[in-house]
Amino acid sequence: MKVGELSLKEHANEDTGEIRAIFEGRIDTMDFNARCRLVPAAEKRSDQSPDFALQAYQRRSDRWVAVGSAWRKEALATGQNYLSIAVTVPGLAPFNVAAFLADNQPDANEPTNYNVVYSPGKSSPTDLGGPWS
Repeated sequence: MKVGELSLKEHANEDTGEIRAIFEGRIDTMDFNARCRLVPAAEKRSDQSPDFALQAYQRRSDRWVAVGSAWRKEALATGQNYLSIAVTVPGLAPFNVAAFLADNQPDANEPTNYNVVYSPGKSSPTDLGGPWS
């Protein structure tokens, strides 16, 4: 089931002014509803290290807080690229979602929109079924 959307956008790094690509959007489940963004990991130490840090916006403190990690993946059966996202919020059971390219792209040559999907009881995007398994 679709639980959110992410869009690829360019932002200037707050410290260095360097332009970097960040995924921004929302993830909305029964227990977790937040504006989110995926920020490139500062350092990727191995192939298993996350490619992105998942952050959620916290209104009461007016800041972005770490709530998980994400990895670039490729489905073995189809070769389709996707993002595997692990959400690990204190006080909630950890869960995984996956982000796939959406059909509605403003520019077919430069896809930027992603649908975030979740399947209860599934532990990884390859367990979710559908075209990516």
